[in-house]
Amino acid sequence: MSNKRKDIEDKGCSGETFLAACDVLFKEKPKFAIFENVKGAPWEKMSEYITGRIDISGKESKSIKGASKGKDGDLEFIRVGSDIRVDRVPSQYGVRVGAKVNGFSKDGSTIVHGISWPNSIKKGRCNLAELSKFNDIDRKEDLLIVENGVKHKRLWPTPDKAKGILLSCDHYFSVFVWQPGEGNLGDDLGQYWEAVVKHLSSPVRHSLEAFILQDDHEVIRTFREALNGPAGRQEHQRINQLPDFWNSVDMNLPHNVNTRTGIGMNQETRTQTKWQPFGGMHVPPFWWLEHSKCLTQHDLDMLEILHASAARDPESKDSNFSSHSWNISQNVSKEKHRTAVPGIASCITPGGDIFLPHLGRPLLGSEKLLLQGNETEVQLGDMAGNAMTLTVVCATMLAAMTCRQLKKEHEASSRASIMETLQSMDQIWLKQLLRLQYCVVSQVLSCFLFVKDQVMSNSLSLFSAYVACESSGRQSHSLNFLRCNVCSVSVCRDCVHVKQGYQLEGHNIDEIALTQKEHDMSVFETKLRSIMPPNLIMSKDGLNQVAAIENDKYRVASLSNYVFSLHRIRRHRRKWIIIYYARQDGIGEAVAEFKTDVGELEARAVDSNPAIGVQGQLTSFIPARVEPLVLGPLPSCLIVRQYRGDSEMKWLVNSTETVSTLSITGSNPVDSFRLELGLTDATATTLSNHANNVRKKEYKVAVKAGDERRWVYPANWKEWPGEILIHQNTSGEEKVSGSYVKVGCKHTFNQNACWVRKKKDNHPELYLLLMPDVSRVGPDHAIISTSTNHNDKFAVLATLSSRWQPCDALNEKERTKEVKVALTNWLPLRIMSCSAFKTNYTVESPMSDNSPVLIKMSGISDHDMTDLCCRDDVQGQNTIIHLNVHRGSKAQQTVRRFNHLCVAAFLKHAAKSNLKYDLNINATYIPIKPKNLVPFGCCKITIPPRPIEKWVFNQENEEWVRLSEAGQSRQYLNLLSSIYTRPGFAKRTKVVAHHATFGLIDGRGQGIEKEVTVTFRLSSYQDDPVLDRFRLHNCHDLPETNVALKSGFELYERQKKAVTKMLRIENGMVTFNELEMSEQIMPGCCGWSIIAKAERNACLRGGVVADAIGAGKTLISIAIILSGIKDARASRSYPRKSSATLVVVPPGLIDQWKKEIFKFTEEMPDVLCIYDTEALQHYSVDDFLNADV
Repeated sequence: MSNKRKDIEDKGCSGETFLAACDVLFKEKPKFAIFENVKGAPWEKMSEYITGRIDISGKESKSIKGASKGKDGDLEFIRVGSDIRVDRVPSQYGVRVGAKVNGFSKDGSTIVHGISWPNSIKKGRCNLAELSKFNDIDRKEDLLIVENGVKHKRLWPTPDKAKGILLSCDHYFSVFVWQPGEGNLGDDLGQYWEAVVKHLSSPVRHSLEAFILQDDHEVIRTFREALNGPAGRQEHQRINQLPDFWNSVDMNLPHNVNTRTGIGMNQETRTQTKWQPFGGMHVPPFWWLEHSKCLTQHDLDMLEILHASAARDPESKDSNFSSHSWNISQNVSKEKHRTAVPGIASCITPGGDIFLPHLGRPLLGSEKLLLQGNETEVQLGDMAGNAMTLTVVCATMLAAMTCRQLKKEHEASSRASIMETLQSMDQIWLKQLLRLQYCVVSQVLSCFLFVKDQVMSNSLSLFSAYVACESSGRQSHSLNFLRCNVCSVSVCRDCVHVKQGYQLEGHNIDEIALTQKEHDMSVFETKLRSIMPPNLIMSKDGLNQVAAIENDKYRVASLSNYVFSLHRIRRHRRKWIIIYYARQDGIGEAVAEFKTDVGELEARAVDSNPAIGVQGQLTSFIPARVEPLVLGPLPSCLIVRQYRGDSEMKWLVNSTETVSTLSITGSNPVDSFRLELGLTDATATTLSNHANNVRKKEYKVAVKAGDERRWVYPANWKEWPGEILIHQNTSGEEKVSGSYVKVGCKHTFNQNACWVRKKKDNHPELYLLLMPDVSRVGPDHAIISTSTNHNDKFAVLATLSSRWQPCDALNEKERTKEVKVALTNWLPLRIMSCSAFKTNYTVESPMSDNSPVLIKMSGISDHDMTDLCCRDDVQGQNTIIHLNVHRGSKAQQTVRRFNHLCVAAFLKHAAKSNLKYDLNINATYIPIKPKNLVPFGCCKITIPPRPIEKWVFNQENEEWVRLSEAGQSRQYLNLLSSIYTRPGFAKRTKVVAHHATFGLIDGRGQGIEKEVTVTFRLSSYQDDPVLDRFRLHNCHDLPETNVALKSGFELYERQKKAVTKMLRIENGMVTFNELEMSEQIMPGCCGWSIIAKAERNACLRGGVVADAIGAGKTLISIAIILSGIKDARASRSYPRKSSATLVVVPPGLIDQWKKEIFKFTEEMPDVLCIYDTEALQHYSVDDFLNADV
């Protein structure tokens, strides 16, 4: 540590960053700058460091945390010529060592008074007290002024930025630094900057869940493929070799042990992961198993503790079903199981390993970018390791760029406050809902056409995603599945092992075997896509009927003015989901969603009636965009449903709930959720002591309000009823009355809570569940549903009061109370209808292989065509327009227009097998040949040369340094990207063919390109590769080759066959297929890609004898040399061609090889042994020419 300067300059990385930023500030003198750091940073001293105005009042007596006892000293100065410079800086001050002292200012004035060296000081050094006394400086009021290379800067702190940003950045702080206008040291620009920042802040409208990628997103698919690949398997092997963490000397173990004790959790409880030494673990059946295998025992135990901590709260949460984000890259004692604000992520940095337990997977880098407001990897790098969001950074920068103009306009106005001026300038208004005019509308769809399709009605549940390993779009290679007869959870047989796999204890499991045809996802998707209409319209009369409920509660009255366009079709667990969006101006923000489920509409027990059919849900987004705003998840306002076997489609609207009461009693006590997780009496005692002692006042208020359960546990918290009897206390139909029995399924129900009322007579099977509040805004509450999945909102019949807990059914005091319940009320809509929007579009595909056109669309209106092409043909004079759909903001607008107009029609056309190329996953590849004299892989335009690297040796540092032209790599990347943007399907195909071939021939010499065969195909399905272990062919079926050895020795049978294989390789008789592939995604959102495959049948030029120790690998090698010794001697020629075989081994094995050669043969007497360079000098050229080995 420096004895000249403390604190800022010795603060490690943060201090170095600040000093480097100040160096740039003083050198470049920018108009403004913004500094950001934690609130605990020494902002006062940092301010002094930048401005050069040092507050010296009372600092000589301040004690600094971490400093030595007593005073930390005072500022000290030295005399350098005529200048007075700072020489020693204690930690109280923010000033640079070596800074020149210009003088001091009085009473906050901008006038700088000169300063002189004390006459009485002859030693060339003085302190601040001596300097102040001689120059009459008042240390209570005056400021010391030092030179910093900049005229003057001031700082202004930001408001609390926790408002209006996604991350909980309330621990961070920003400071604004600016150059005063025209040297005016009284420039008050900071308050205007602060006003703009405040004006830009807004409440967070979306929780963490809104920024999580879908399971079938390409980023998710790629990451999971990597986990299943070689890198993931290598990590699995490392994990499987780790001994017992609990009995180790790992420095992290005390954190886990102490945290378990602190929360009152048993030391050995591992219900969530059941981790064991050497890689043993069994996780919940929805977790990513391939990622769980990469977690250490420390990580898994940390997840156990945090899972129990979430359940430990008085408002118990099951982390498998409520939103949490845990950083498992640090010790459990440092990580909180929940954030202070529900729905808000904790500090997220690029290097943190964040785990999302309710999704059973990590938070990926792309999702971190979305959470921080970033869009690219470059932006993430720009943020360094910081947790600040890009939205906050941009807001502070925008405020800095506009605050001076705001100051001018405010001073020119007569308004009293700056905020009034800002509000008067705010020109943001809500767009008027546009009423669209339509052409011809087809007949009203009395039912969905695909329900009547025989194939779909019988097999649609099997064609969907079936298990967790298929959730990201890949298809399980197993055809055997395990499914619970109660909760319907299913896993593939490959994911269930004795040592590692999914937990299935407590489940009623049956095994299901499917054929490959039944499990083929492509066939059903093609059928589904071929019959789904690209556009829909909701009837005006029906929406008006919905709007009449509670004064248009859902704000759907204007939705009849919109066209709902097909957005995507994706697989989900045991069903398919088709999503339509209504957007402003066709491509703007979505104002409503119509989501259609095809398949299993409700999860029911196997012995219950299966709920197979089609269901549509209409949700209006207008309440989240137009005042008064509705925050959080928006409920669907109406549904349309048709089960298999129904004769007509039913439209239902969610009306006002009916309030009733239930009498609930329980019997046959079983362990509660908290007790299953290993929580003990110490937990309840700790919470009770905290409420009655630490938070006594607040707890008394909560007890009076009836919220005691939000502070302490009930007396019988360890028990839940094994059987519950419910009686509905209202006259009329008792929909939910009956006896409910608890089932033993784990990790598939929130808090493992599910009681089943069996089907009897005309009464359907019902399920009593705990509905989780995923964002943790409120407590979980019980529901009664016809589905075992709480996400099937339309199956909910009754919602119980959130104050009721299962243990109340066993409590003598609570069981006598009537429980309030809200009964769901769905009203039928008689005049609602959904229509397919008919257009004049026609789509066709030339079937000739010679045609450069893949697909053609006509019938587009002049208005739509102009709107599509206006960004690439500003003058409107070109007859052929190449649309830019790759880079820039204009390209994004063009892609949106293209997707809106063309994609749904293209996909529907392709689904009917009208393209000239087969899109099926098993389609054959089509041969392709270059049409000019340039072979594939050799085109310098399609494959530009890489930047040339130059290396020079730095004598001073004694290292090689790479030199290259500035921007050369970026230019190469841009050039490479532009090649893939060439218009036309034929040109794109050639580009992909060139790149596939180049990967095969690069660096292999001339002429090899003539041996390459290139084929291509058009694909729309991206299945993960089969990642089976690489297997080598053995030599069992080969004939024997005998090599004569010294008398008394003979090769074994397996060695003779190995010699046969090696001789065949040497003679060029063994060939293999070299393969390289290249893929390019087609523009737009069709999901099509061109795949080129370059192949070459090549001779195997060598190999590896991979046999066990002592199996005779050296003897086999000697036999190979001996079999060709006569031909080798006959081909030797002076002075360059020797007959010797070169054997490269470690020095310690040289003599061993020589002994082995002389042991087994007398045919190779000339063996040269070269141990080092000195031994090499003893041999002549003749010796090398005549040697055998």
